[in-house]
Amino acid sequence: MRRLKQDWVVALPDKQLVERLIDYWKHSKYSEVLQLRVFSQWDTLWQYVKLQPECRLFVVDLDWLNQLEADVETSHILSKLNIFVLTDDPALLQREGVSSATPYQPLDKLFEQGLRQGSAAYEGGSRYSSDSQDINQGQRISSSGACRVVTICSSGGGIGKTTLAFQIAHYAAEMGNKVFYWSLSAHAEWDLFTLSSDKNPISFPTNSFSQLLYSLQRMRTSDLDPSTYTVSIPILRADTFEANIPQAELDALTGERIEQVIHWLKSSKRYDIIVLDVDANLTRNKAAIQISDQLLWVIADDMVQMNKMERCFNYWQSEAPSCYEQLLMKGKIIVNRYMGVMLNRWQRNDLSVDCYLPYIPQWKQLHRPEQWFSSAVYQAALEELIHTHLPWLSRRGWTNAI
Repeated sequence: MRRLKQDWVVALPDKQLVERLIDYWKHSKYSEVLQLRVFSQWDTLWQYVKLQPECRLFVVDLDWLNQLEADVETSHILSKLNIFVLTDDPALLQREGVSSATPYQPLDKLFEQGLRQGSAAYEGGSRYSSDSQDINQGQRISSSGACRVVTICSSGGGIGKTTLAFQIAHYAAEMGNKVFYWSLSAHAEWDLFTLSSDKNPISFPTNSFSQLLYSLQRMRTSDLDPSTYTVSIPILRADTFEANIPQAELDALTGERIEQVIHWLKSSKRYDIIVLDVDANLTRNKAAIQISDQLLWVIADDMVQMNKMERCFNYWQSEAPSCYEQLLMKGKIIVNRYMGVMLNRWQRNDLSVDCYLPYIPQWKQLHRPEQWFSSAVYQAALEELIHTHLPWLSRRGWTNAI
């Protein structure tokens, strides 16, 4: 019988420590017995705790625990949680019956202490009344019980499609979601951003995507562990496939194979959201339209780019009307690098702009990654986009997001 995973909520303000914990967990035996939901921002954690979450272990920083205890909206909820505090000075811990550990010790020992604490609460029966309840908790990944697929696409390069895809993936991870990012672009530059905390490139497994496609044809999907075929993008706290997928293999990636991979990722129950980053390839676009829950089509106020988009829409309408209907139903048109006024227009009357995003000049400065997600103007526009068009993900709509 497969061992049930413990579900931990980890809430720590030290982002470097968070990255160390996640990186160690993903590449250790603990990934087989633990599910982590991580928070590194106070306001996000506070909103989450107010929803009275259930988890096997609540791993929290001492200062944040004190703030939760002092807050009238969260103090009464703490008694329902199995709390495990990370602190260098246990003497400062005022709450009775709470275990603690120093975060600055070998990580295997830290995880073992947490596992013992989580197991003790379960075996004592104080918080989990039945096996079935634990199974439901271990398998639950969101309030809706399903992994959502959001596709970001465009009809040409250099518009900001990957920028938006990265920003949404980063936002989702900051909200505590488990994120998978998949670039289906023929010339993906995203591997430039797969830098570890020490700014060294991550070494990708050789031909892991080829092996995955082969295995999906030969084996039961339930037997395939995603961690074998995926790598982490630390700055996003998201998983992805290798960057060095052969061009011939991408060209041969049919809509059926794309759908098969997405179904496998969703059935693994490891992710709350899958962000697809799709180029102008019609086959990949068609597959993305069909399997996505929502689709954001990114354009720029550029005559050539808008003409390309219009030609794509004309093609769907004449050659694949069912896909075109889904595109209109699921899709939103996003103008990126908006300068305050639109200088160009398209000819179609059934299309309109749904959202505008400003230009962020500090994006993709490899030597200053701390600025990638720090533009206040862009973040405000992104927040509005998500609240309006992806409300289940918005921090303003937590009852739908968790």
